[in-house]
Amino acid sequence: MKYLVEIEPYHWSRHAFDASIKCESVTNNITEVFNSMLKDFRPRIYLQLMEFIRRLVMSRFQLRKDECNTWKIDIPPSVNKKILENSEETLHSGGGKYEMLGVGRAYTANLVEKTCECGQWQVSGVPCSHALAGIRYHFGVHGDQEN
Repeated sequence: MKYLVEIEPYHWSRHAFDASIKCESVTNNITEVFNSMLKDFRPRIYLQLMEFIRRLVMSRFQLRKDECNTWKIDIPPSVNKKILENSEETLHSGGGKYEMLGVGRAYTANLVEKTCECGQWQVSGVPCSHALAGIRYHFGVHGDQEN
């Protein structure tokens, strides 16, 4: 643990993550993949490299758009799955606030401010299980319903 003291908390501690990033895990994998795609084009003229990148990004966007057009609901299937898996019973405490009792602790999620005491919603941008419980309660979806 001593070595962690020498590292800035924003590198390793969820409470110190920048909440504006909205990503649960920050890695450079996308950069490495992108660089590997460019390796054959690096020796070329700058303009040719830029045109290759433009076409690459454009085709990737189109693939994603085509995939989105197959969705049956307005949110990504992976997010919907997470919502259904993580939803739990909750108590409405007014003003857009919902409290979910966890193991040994209660968490309050504020649907208006899009925050939760656990901090996961602020960091990832995706509602945590506590917020999901409140969202489901708010929209009248209880128990095992998937509507």
